[in-house]
Amino acid sequence: AVQAVLDDPERAGTAFDGHFGPTTFAETIDGFYSPDLVVHRWDIARATGLVDHEAMPAEEIERIHTGMAGMGDAARVPGVFGPEVAVPESASPQDKLLGFLGRRP
Repeated sequence: AVQAVLDDPERAGTAFDGHFGPTTFAETIDGFYSPDLVVHRWDIARATGLVDHEAMPAEEIERIHTGMAGMGDAARVPGVFGPEVAVPESASPQDKLLGFLGRRP
């Protein structure tokens, strides 16, 4: 159903006032829900001990980090992300993203 809306430019471009300001359906899927799936895949893999499934797609890590950082202070309101977790400067890009999102890599 979501893909059908995204495939229709008129419906995908439907504008609304979202939690983080004016947006469209397509922008919300691309900027919030798609990254959410990638990050929660890591959460589930970590919680269930599926270490082989913890790796995030390398091409998504920077895009997600940039997008989530763009939320500013709104990213730290209850129900979004927890406080940032410090990671070493030498940490991998994935671990830096996870720390930013309040997770312990």
